[in-house]
Amino acid sequence: MKILQLCNKPPYPSVDGGMIAMQAITSGLLQAKHEVKVFAISTKKHPVKIETLNETYLKSTSFEHIFVKTDVTPFGIIKNFFQSGSYNIERFYSKKYENRLIEILKSATFDIVQLESLFMAPYIECIRANSSAKIILRSHNAEFKIWERRAANTPNQIKKWYLNFLTKRLKEYEAKMLNVYDGIATISNNDLNILKDLGCNTPMIEIPFGMDLSNYDIEPTTNNTPSVFCFAAMDWAPNQEGFKWFLNNVWDQVHQDFPDLIFHVAGKDMPDWMLSLKKKNVVIHGRVPDQIEFLNSMDIMLVPLLSGSGIRVKIIEGLAMGKCIISTSIGAEGILYTDNENINIADSPTEFANKIKELVRNGAKKSEIEKNAIQLANTKYNLKNIITSLTDFYDRIGK
Repeated sequence: MKILQLCNKPPYPSVDGGMIAMQAITSGLLQAKHEVKVFAISTKKHPVKIETLNETYLKSTSFEHIFVKTDVTPFGIIKNFFQSGSYNIERFYSKKYENRLIEILKSATFDIVQLESLFMAPYIECIRANSSAKIILRSHNAEFKIWERRAANTPNQIKKWYLNFLTKRLKEYEAKMLNVYDGIATISNNDLNILKDLGCNTPMIEIPFGMDLSNYDIEPTTNNTPSVFCFAAMDWAPNQEGFKWFLNNVWDQVHQDFPDLIFHVAGKDMPDWMLSLKKKNVVIHGRVPDQIEFLNSMDIMLVPLLSGSGIRVKIIEGLAMGKCIISTSIGAEGILYTDNENINIADSPTEFANKIKELVRNGAKKSEIEKNAIQLANTKYNLKNIITSLTDFYDRIGK
């Protein structure tokens, strides 16, 4: 099977959850002996640096990219007020990208064009006009839900109004496009149901994030006192929002009972206010050179998300690494977990603090959850099985 994968950011090297999810699909399809071409949008936020791409990746994916200026600007915001489209989506359309896409479609025959996220939907008309390939949306999130939740959690009334405005436009676009694709592969069952409720009649399937588990070497920590940590890309607003909530509402409760406990925070693109943060027993690492090494050195993983949609790739990585995870319900949304067995759920500051305290005190309980986490990753998020489900879906759509 020949697949053209259109990405709203470069999948490789993978430095955030969305990139990891896209690259996992690419890798899994190639391992299953399918032919994949990756054509990505490069942006200021997610630039392509060719020198970081190894020759094997470039050759195996026939990788190409076009730079698109997706920056939010005052002029763009004002202009959009007088138009009917979604500003979130319009920023990803580029005539230059479209022209090169036409050339690619005319130069080769593809069975599937896979759109990585709703942000690539503006190119559907171009694909239909130049190819007979089936178009599959890989839905990483119900996009409007992220903005809807952000608006609900925003105290500033002016900002809340604008976020609600963006949400309305985005939801209208997301709903309008649902029955334009030939198929939709959602990353979680929750998102699948949300899209059904929006009026989707297109064939859909849940294809969760899959991992090549052989890439995750587990080494037990040797910490005398369990560490707690947060590992997230801080250029995504919900991650900053969750970190602020945890720091302002949870951490002091924990620190009061465990004055020697250290809270580690790592991830890319941390804003200056985080990098310069001075708070007792809170260590801000920023981007770490080796993700696996960092995860192996830590104990209790915290995911204090208040908004978002889709599935948290970092949670699945944490499960594979045998981490004991405490998350909000929203953070763990879409994960096939059992609370208090392979993950811990806490939605209020007091619940979150108490869960941390319990696991710091109870090493046996922590060890049990770590063992169950690995088992969950192996049974539900194995990349080989997930790629089989995806290609079976391709086959059904193609008939």
